[in-house]
Amino acid sequence: KKNGIKLPDWYKEPTKKEAKAKHADKLRKNQPKEEPVEEPVLGGEKGVINVFFSSCNLKCIYCQNYQISQNDGAGFTVSIEELANLMLELQNFGAASINLVTGTHFIPSIVKSIEIAKTSGLKLPIVWNSSGYETVEALKIIDPYIDLYLFDAKTLSCSTASKFCGLEKYADFIIPAMKFNPSF
Repeated sequence: KKNGIKLPDWYKEPTKKEAKAKHADKLRKNQPKEEPVEEPVLGGEKGVINVFFSSCNLKCIYCQNYQISQNDGAGFTVSIEELANLMLELQNFGAASINLVTGTHFIPSIVKSIEIAKTSGLKLPIVWNSSGYETVEALKIIDPYIDLYLFDAKTLSCSTASKFCGLEKYADFIIPAMKFNPSF
């Protein structure tokens, strides 16, 4: 129980380290996925290329990416350099943008990957696609590398967030994130 509310059995309170960004030499990601109907303004006829990162700092019971977001072992491990090379390969493939999905827990590593990729010729816009459950401090780390933010804001209601996302204080994070976000 937290604040008198029974949390689902699967819920684990994010540590301060998880709520902020953490660094890893290896990242868990899933297969890049072309989404021709998703974000048509960003992807044009080609669609966007989503790079999904395994695991998520929310536990939404309605998550459409449950197999990826709730399974720490989903996908495969890549190094910082391998992620940078993947970004360059996606550019060579003809992607209109690179859409980084649920990468909050890997922000410092993603930053290093983007720096390497840009040094090697990456020109594509980078889209940050997340739940918005991140600290402003974490967003400040990734912000210089992001061209567009897509926050999938879940709710501003504490009771709804507790029931459906497993986190009553979600609004305490999404509101500052949206105020920080230059896309809003």
